[in-house]
Amino acid sequence: MDRVVKSHISGQAPAPEAPKDNSALGGFIGGVMKPLDNLTSAAMNIPGLSALDQVGQAMGLPSAQQATAHNDQLRQNNTRTGYQTLGNIVGTLPTTMLPGGALAQGAVSGALLTDKKTPTGVAIDSTIGAVGSKLVGAAANGLAWAAKPVVSKTAQVLHDAGIDLTPGQLARSGNSLLAKTVAGLEDRAAGLPLIGDVVKAARARGTEQLNKKLASDALALIGEKLPTKISAGHELVDLVQDKLSEKYQQVVPNLVGRIDQQFGQDLAAAKAVTNTLPRARQQQFKAILDDVFTNRMDPGGRSISGQALKDAESRLGKLARDYGKSTDTDQRILGEAITEAQRALRSMAARSDKSGVVLQNINKGYAKFKLIQAAANLDNVVYPNSLLRQANKTGFNQELARAAFDMLPNKIPDSGTAGRVMAGQMLLGGGGGAALGAFSTPAAAVPLAASALYTKPGMTALNKFVFRNTGAGSAAAAKAIKQAAKLAPIVIPPLLRAR
Repeated sequence: MDRVVKSHISGQAPAPEAPKDNSALGGFIGGVMKPLDNLTSAAMNIPGLSALDQVGQAMGLPSAQQATAHNDQLRQNNTRTGYQTLGNIVGTLPTTMLPGGALAQGAVSGALLTDKKTPTGVAIDSTIGAVGSKLVGAAANGLAWAAKPVVSKTAQVLHDAGIDLTPGQLARSGNSLLAKTVAGLEDRAAGLPLIGDVVKAARARGTEQLNKKLASDALALIGEKLPTKISAGHELVDLVQDKLSEKYQQVVPNLVGRIDQQFGQDLAAAKAVTNTLPRARQQQFKAILDDVFTNRMDPGGRSISGQALKDAESRLGKLARDYGKSTDTDQRILGEAITEAQRALRSMAARSDKSGVVLQNINKGYAKFKLIQAAANLDNVVYPNSLLRQANKTGFNQELARAAFDMLPNKIPDSGTAGRVMAGQMLLGGGGGAALGAFSTPAAAVPLAASALYTKPGMTALNKFVFRNTGAGSAAAAKAIKQAAKLAPIVIPPLLRAR
């Protein structure tokens, strides 16, 4: 009776009662029609289409409002669970052709499937469809990444070099919403007290590993390995230089270095390094060469061999090291010139003797060591920006240098700062009792747990997981999940109002 009264007030005939049914086909068709019915109702607000609807009514056809009301009644009377939802999914398939991705497609799907009649109600359902589709799509892409992590070439280069990356650095190589969120959260966390020190220390660990990689490459050429427990800086640089010198001195006693034209040219190039120095420094360099070579050459000045060759090389190495550590710019330049003279001596010996292959490897090691020296700061630490400059000049390690520049920090925080000490106490349980108590609250549980990923074991485990060889099966699964994620805008809105 109420329907009849309302219909008389509106001036329209009531929609006929639809019988209850349990038809799967009826539910499916009704679900398919739902987006079309809502689209038709919205279209009636367009003047031209509204007039066309009136023409149809004049010809005895039901109005659009009557038709949609009838279909609404059919859907309400259908009791077959799930088939209307399946129909909704099929009915909203055309929205996958819309631009704008999950947000736009989910918004349209939500509006097409709404039961609301007011603009506000439709807007709410549209927003729910958009947000739900975007979130589910992002979660699915996250699962796809977990099945087969996708990392950038830059990240792969660093991993191959033995450099562990933080969660944010790894996420930065992905394009998903989840990846961008993780990277952004890490950037924000780095600016916070205490937890930020943990993040910065983890990032700086990559720069430390970069220095060890460069040193390891130089030592590998002479069959030597870098000790596990050694820090970037003077200790690392001195070790590499000592190892190269030791290997050289093992070979040198039986060598005969014959002075040739190339040796003279190489010494001239070494002297040219001092051209910008005051005349007194240039004279000092000449005096060093005279002292090292003149008194050690064989009669006639055509060769230098055995212990004399070894002594000359050692003398040049000590002088290069001493001057290279100076805080005076002129003395450091003098140290570079002496290093060039030492290189010239080794090259001459390599050309002169049957042990040249061994010496060539030693010289290659010294070439890599020279790159470290040139890129290192006063603390003998190599940072990505200076490494890239030197790599571009020499051609050495350009790919690694570029990757490091793109992803690693150009500063290693002071390990003695109060913030890092306190952070270490909190995380490791050493001492900071009152502060640790403050971090025992439920609100701090999540960031404290997340900080475990920034410890050395945590980062090692994370990087092993991300860069694991998952094979074709995981790649296929990841591809399937990504494809499924694209269906979120046509699946999530129907599921949110499933019947």
